[in-house]
Amino acid sequence: MDTVIQTQGFKLTPALEQYTRSRIRKALACCADNIERVVVRLKDINGPKGGVDKHCSVEIKLSRRPILVISKASGDMYHSVQQTTKKAARTALRQLKRRRVLRLKRNLKVKD
Repeated sequence: MDTVIQTQGFKLTPALEQYTRSRIRKALACCADNIERVVVRLKDINGPKGGVDKHCSVEIKLSRRPILVISKASGDMYHSVQQTTKKAARTALRQLKRRRVLRLKRNLKVKD
């Protein structure tokens, strides 16, 4: 699974990069075989002013499926990454299950 991390409005620290890669790897491990690429975009909208401005967006390219984009904002970048990766895992699994169900339905129709 190819993972790219991009930042805007701040410099990526080694600790945040390691945390983000770890969360992505753990969250998407169940469907890693079906993922071609993951792009994580971290953005600090207001800079050092504070507030709910730490934005995390995860873009997942599943094989033979449209790109999934999941995003969350929080007051803390680590929390934003955590919430986004959880939601990304649920969304990717739902898409893969939907594909399996459609494939099974098609196979049943062919046999009838």
